[in-house]
Amino acid sequence: MIQAPVLGWTPPAYDDIVNTYGLDILTVPGNFSIFAGDLAMTKDGDFKMGDTTYNGLFKLVQARRYNVHHLRFLFEMMHVMSVHRRRLDDKMNRIGEDRHARFSMNTYLQPDPIFAEAFHAVTDDQGTAEFGFGTFAGCLVMLLSGSLLRFKDDIDASANDWTHFSMASRLDKWSLPLRTAFDMMTNGRKRGREPQSRKSRRILSSERF
Repeated sequence: MIQAPVLGWTPPAYDDIVNTYGLDILTVPGNFSIFAGDLAMTKDGDFKMGDTTYNGLFKLVQARRYNVHHLRFLFEMMHVMSVHRRRLDDKMNRIGEDRHARFSMNTYLQPDPIFAEAFHAVTDDQGTAEFGFGTFAGCLVMLLSGSLLRFKDDIDASANDWTHFSMASRLDKWSLPLRTAFDMMTNGRKRGREPQSRKSRRILSSERF
């Protein structure tokens, strides 16, 4: 019996994310931004915190915090479905072997209710595992895409900027490389990557997109 993962609830601390990825600009509390004498709003209708760069990073960190358990749950459920499908393949092979063991030239054209029942039960479970894997994978892509596209809108990046990481002329010195933004959302450091190496500190301090 495969055990489904348990969904966590408490998000990681805001300061932990900020310190992990070296987002020094976010160590200073932000204020609501004013535009034309009124509160500035983001493209999706939220209040804008600080300038464009600060607001984009702040919203990305919040998305990372609030989605971390959901992302992990979806990743783990994809793994559950994949493992379950492989076990069902093995089970289907055993059903075929049992049918072969009962094979007789005198009865091979006659229906085999034992085989038919087992075969349909396994194929139903296989279909559930396949659709489950696709469903969890789709939800994962939607979550990641939504968070990263919101970041793109918040920092007012063009399609060319976003595709080629060429934003040196558009954003100020506190900007976060887009690759680090992606790593933040996908928990890249889990793959053995140091989130704030000396090299990444140099990138953050000198080459801003």
